[in-house]
Amino acid sequence: MIVWSQTPVLVPPTLDLTAQVVQSCTQRYEDPAAPDAITRAYTDTAKVELSAKNPSDEEVLLVGMRVDVLHRAGPPTSGRYRRVWCRWITPLTTRYVVFDLDEPEPLVTGGRFAPRARVGPNLPPPRSAGFPYQISRLDPEYFEVSFRAKRCDCTFLIVLDWVVGGGRRQSTTTPFRVVPKVPSLIA
Repeated sequence: MIVWSQTPVLVPPTLDLTAQVVQSCTQRYEDPAAPDAITRAYTDTAKVELSAKNPSDEEVLLVGMRVDVLHRAGPPTSGRYRRVWCRWITPLTTRYVVFDLDEPEPLVTGGRFAPRARVGPNLPPPRSAGFPYQISRLDPEYFEVSFRAKRCDCTFLIVLDWVVGGGRRQSTTTPFRVVPKVPSLIA
């Protein structure tokens, strides 16, 4: 009798990362002269909801979050700002972080707690970010990422640094763009 067998292949743990702009009562910047790839930009009042999930059985240690700036420019001189309708942010227990994009190397800092409208009997209490965090299959982490940008029109990636089995890894988002508010361009 012949029995075919195959050595099991170990799949390395991954970190499922999802990120979306939350247009929370913000203004979107539009510039018809800008390349298509970076036309969607928001003022620094926009937030990014970020979730980090671990589909593996092996625990992951999330050791940090950073911003890799791809492009820096001064405040826009043309185009216009359009108000975007308010949207409620996720009711999940969330950690709050802030990046100051005007700094040459933006560092993550703990953000303010959620606005009063989000605090209530049916919502979990907000938590400020402080690394590291263990992420397991049943214990993901959710972040609300805010920005300060008074001088920088910045296009950037959000990068999560993590460790599993003694090896360092990273996961990145797609590019985001945040621009300073220029009062003369507000419609």
